[in-house]
Amino acid sequence: MDKKQRSNPVLTILIAEDDGLCTMLLQRILKNENHNIFYAENGKEAVDLVMHHHGINLVLMDIKMPIMNGYEATKLIKQHRPDLPIIAQSAFTSKENKLKAKEAGCDAFISKPINKSELLELMAEVLERYDCRQDAHDPAALAFNATNQ
Repeated sequence: MDKKQRSNPVLTILIAEDDGLCTMLLQRILKNENHNIFYAENGKEAVDLVMHHHGINLVLMDIKMPIMNGYEATKLIKQHRPDLPIIAQSAFTSKENKLKAKEAGCDAFISKPINKSELLELMAEVLERYDCRQDAHDPAALAFNATNQ
């Protein structure tokens, strides 16, 4: 089994996005990737879903949403699940917005319109960083990784 096969497990992804067209694009991008997907139309829904579904492995967080924006939602999520990877997504790509996303706790930032290969690569990078942090404290995972490389 090659590394790509091992590093592409079934994921449970939360898409926090208030724009229907953007949600459809993300659905299309992730369609053939064999992932379970939850949807939130605002930051409050995103926080609630993460709190009630501990199996969520990754969040794709829109920044500009009603009720609660992506920055505030990310801060709340990271208070309860600091190791949950969150990728900020926004059409507003100024340095200030990217910095604000990082300060809120986002692990990465992707600009809209979203490019499929860029998103999949970014997801793999963020998940690899997360997996490394988890493995550093798990002797069984360290042994598994050592024997399967």
